[in-house]
Amino acid sequence: MSNEPAVPPRGNMVRWILSAGLLVLAVLCVGWIVSLKLSAKDLGWGAPFVAEASLLLPIAALDVLALIGLGVWVLRPPVPGALGFFGRWLGKVLLFLGLGVAILVFFFATCLAVPALP
Repeated sequence: MSNEPAVPPRGNMVRWILSAGLLVLAVLCVGWIVSLKLSAKDLGWGAPFVAEASLLLPIAALDVLALIGLGVWVLRPPVPGALGFFGRWLGKVLLFLGLGVAILVFFFATCLAVPALP
């Protein structure tokens, strides 16, 4: 006698679809950053400041996409009636905040490092 495999929860399919959409948008943001970086070489005097400022918007958009993706996977509700329901939510929120700060710091450092590339 064997047990049938459990059917995966429907919420995971929604998360995968959202993640795929966010990945497509992230690839477009990276392409936007690359095109801005390549076009900045044609600018004349004052180019470093203009190039750095023009990269701020696509990198901020990439930040927002990463935070939404993080929220989609981390902030899913725990099973109702589970032990430590409040503690699980608190842990998920703290995990989201900590990883969110790490993402913001990483992309901010990237924003400063990309214009310095030759």
